[in-house]
Amino acid sequence: MNIHQLILIFHVICGFTALTIGIVPMVVQKGNKVHRKTGKIYAWAMYGVSASTLGLFLINPEKPFLQFLLCIATLSFYLTFTGVRAIALHRDKAHSRFVDKLIALLTLTTSLIMLLYGGYRLTNAIAHHTALFLGLLYLIFGTGMGIAARADVKGLLSNNPPKKMQWFFNHFIRILSAYIATFTAFCVVNVHFLPPILVWVLPGVIGGIMISLLVVKYTRKFDLAKAPQPAA
Repeated sequence: MNIHQLILIFHVICGFTALTIGIVPMVVQKGNKVHRKTGKIYAWAMYGVSASTLGLFLINPEKPFLQFLLCIATLSFYLTFTGVRAIALHRDKAHSRFVDKLIALLTLTTSLIMLLYGGYRLTNAIAHHTALFLGLLYLIFGTGMGIAARADVKGLLSNNPPKKMQWFFNHFIRILSAYIATFTAFCVVNVHFLPPILVWVLPGVIGGIMISLLVVKYTRKFDLAKAPQPAA
């Protein structure tokens, strides 16, 4: 068994763990012991997926498919990391830390590289009359990563206090987005009866709608919590 096979096995185990265990903290009561324990397992599995994807890429860096999977893995890592850190920073009530700023800036730089490379791929595809979807995907995922990283850089460098419950929204939006990104990669590898562009984009569209509905739900919930209670 060579190093590629070992990394691939580790990658599959981490991916399966993330996609299965990751459902549990989504459906159980938020903040209880089961939510915290399974959330930690999910986060470490996601880190394993990202690390193993990097390993697979380093073995075959010339493969476009692995290049883009690495971009998704980078996005998944960043979303998971910042989702976890949202709780840690809230509980510690500490000032922004160096590692958060560094990773946000590195991710913002990576997103700019993705956008430039996506533009190059798209221009090259148009010039040679080849498939456009890979260049478009770099632009789509690079934009998503850039928006998240830019918001974090702006927040980390600002002296303004965070909005009420901002940590909560940052946590669940980032964690769910990371799950969607990993599920997208799973579909790309295993779903072959749909056009490639749909396989890449459809999970993000559906997941984005679900996250938007949850944002509306919790926004209303917190507004109700602030409203004066009627007299007994």
